[in-house]
Amino acid sequence: MKFIGSLLGISSPKKMGKEYMKVGRNALFGPRTNQDGLYTDKVPGPLSFLISKNGKLKHGEKTCMIIRDTANFFSGLINRVVPCNGMQSGLQNRTCPNIFTQSIAKRAPGSRAFTGHWREEDRRAGSFKPVWKARASPEGGESSLHVTLWGGRDSSFRLGSPKGHPRGDPSREVPTDASPPQTFDTSQDYQAIILTMITDISARQKKNELPELPYGEKITEREPCKIVAERRLSAIFIGILTLVIGIILSSIPWVDYIILKQLRLWNGSLSFQYWQKPGVVRLTKVYIFNVTNAENFLQYNEKPKLQEVGPFVYREDMEKVNIVFHNNGTVSYQHKKILNFVPEMSKDKDLKVTVPNIPLLTLSTQSKSLLPIFTFALSMILRGMNMKPFVPVTAQKLVFGYDDPLVSIAHRFFPKPRRPMSQMGLLLGRNGTLEEVSTIFTGHTDMKEFGLINRLNGLDRLPYWPKEPCNSIRASEGSFFPPRDKTGSDIVHVWDKDLCRTLPLKYRGPTEKSGIKADLYTPPDDVFRRPDENAPENKCFCSDDMSTCPSDGLQNISPCQYSAPVYLSFPHFYKADPNLLNAVHGLKPNRDIHETYFKIQPKLGVPLEGKIRVQLNLKVEQQPQIGVVSNFPDIVFPIMWLEEGIEELTPSIRRWVYLATTFSDIAAPCTSYGLILVGIVIIFAVLVKAYNNVMFTHEAIELGKRTIRRSSTLLVNEYKLLMTREPYVLLSNDKNEKTERIEV
Repeated sequence: MKFIGSLLGISSPKKMGKEYMKVGRNALFGPRTNQDGLYTDKVPGPLSFLISKNGKLKHGEKTCMIIRDTANFFSGLINRVVPCNGMQSGLQNRTCPNIFTQSIAKRAPGSRAFTGHWREEDRRAGSFKPVWKARASPEGGESSLHVTLWGGRDSSFRLGSPKGHPRGDPSREVPTDASPPQTFDTSQDYQAIILTMITDISARQKKNELPELPYGEKITEREPCKIVAERRLSAIFIGILTLVIGIILSSIPWVDYIILKQLRLWNGSLSFQYWQKPGVVRLTKVYIFNVTNAENFLQYNEKPKLQEVGPFVYREDMEKVNIVFHNNGTVSYQHKKILNFVPEMSKDKDLKVTVPNIPLLTLSTQSKSLLPIFTFALSMILRGMNMKPFVPVTAQKLVFGYDDPLVSIAHRFFPKPRRPMSQMGLLLGRNGTLEEVSTIFTGHTDMKEFGLINRLNGLDRLPYWPKEPCNSIRASEGSFFPPRDKTGSDIVHVWDKDLCRTLPLKYRGPTEKSGIKADLYTPPDDVFRRPDENAPENKCFCSDDMSTCPSDGLQNISPCQYSAPVYLSFPHFYKADPNLLNAVHGLKPNRDIHETYFKIQPKLGVPLEGKIRVQLNLKVEQQPQIGVVSNFPDIVFPIMWLEEGIEELTPSIRRWVYLATTFSDIAAPCTSYGLILVGIVIIFAVLVKAYNNVMFTHEAIELGKRTIRRSSTLLVNEYKLLMTREPYVLLSNDKNEKTERIEV
């Protein structure tokens, strides 16, 4: 009960008097004075005394003292406890004041206030020089300013009134022209009844300065020490609020909510800015296979000797345009790509290479289904056009287009679905705004579909393949992947138009990039495997005749290449049928430089690094009826291989990914548990301070009954109570009476 009373700040004399003292109004409003203004009333009993911090007051602590007399209410703030040398018990040292008053504000209902400050260096036993901050208002009635000094050279309490002012007569008014007193008259001794004294630790101010009451300010009915209770309750409220917030934050994924809000695609999110115009350095590296023995290959049936030439590096500036958000949680857009040659990273783009004549060999392979008469006519036309099975061309033209008569004829006369470009170029059509319209999921409906393609050109499946899963388009376009932390799947798919299919990627294990955690993905070993019991899902890439299925390691993409017999593989026939590798010279598969891989952040689904590496091959079938290519044998001839991808994110994107992953994994629990710890510390500190703070105690009251006689009068020139630096001691004036010590 006593601890709760201290905690709630029930510290006013009236409240505590009702709870503990049970003495009447005399105990609350003080004794009467005689005609000389001296206090003659008996000490109200029992006298309340206080216990603080096991009876110890630290130097510099502030104590609130409430002094009441019959005429006015006075509240004083004892600013500090002055250490007294040698004052370890009762009456040993009578020359050192133990507590002095620095600031006292007159206080009465409806009255004005003034304050006086006392300089410590000017204090002398029995006399002080006040520094006035305001003048007393005559409206306040009694203008006497009573100052209390506990302990002194003359062993007395000295209560003085300013010179020239009425003393002890509240009916007399102060002249309006009265000047502030400069000294205090200490010729008369006064008696005082100290009803309460409460240590107010929480009221400490910087540099031990107390708040001043400006002249003319109204004093409310609130006791100064009630502020302590309000501050305690405020501190407890803040502590509980902090604790509750910490518990709530530790039990909900609040950081994930913030991250996912910025991760979802909407006009204004951080991910939208990265997605719409990435700004990352995306490079396309082209490696061309130069045939060094073209004549011997045709005339003497030698294996083709291939010389890898490159890289020819192009920086891809990409942007999404014509963006339209839909109500079903999807967004449509078109790609705008510009490939810029990077000479400092490349071989000479005007370097000449010898490569197979792709249009001619495509035509000769497809002519096997023609009637002999048409085949003969075609052979004569091709001979008349002086067509050759190999052509010398610069690397730049091979990549971005050169004029070819067969391509020009096909572009003019073929129907639109099968009509090729006007020129022959391996990467022709990549520059500018692509015609393809993609629609992907933004993540607002389900993060498990975040970044996946919903439709291509309005279709929900690929038109190149007749059956599932080959015609599925549920794949990422490469900017975002569904976060693995959400899906729990070990397989993701990526779509690239050059692949003519979605490419599966399998989780291989954890890795990192620039200090950020990531998952490593590479294609499964059977991704380009010939359909069998181990890879039945690849059957739909072949026609009904299984004999037309390519060898292991090859992917037919002729439906995307105007029916040209073009096949994809990994560079240098990596993970392909060994017979393909043995048919040529100059290829050396290497996992480190030829494997496709992605490093994807599992929490965000953002690729930190990724490379798609594929090789373009021309499958040639010998056609003896076409004279210009009659010596060209059956072979899968490598033309070039390319690498597309990113190696580093921009600093701003990398910083955002780091904060959302690595930093948040540390900051989120630290914030949550830190708030819990702060809340507990605040509550604990308030409870400890409240327990150790000064409060009325039943034991003190009972001790007051035993140690202070009801019939005695507390005179200012007698020692009735002395306070030491050690645990407080209540001493009786009678040396024969037992002295008791109170410790909390």
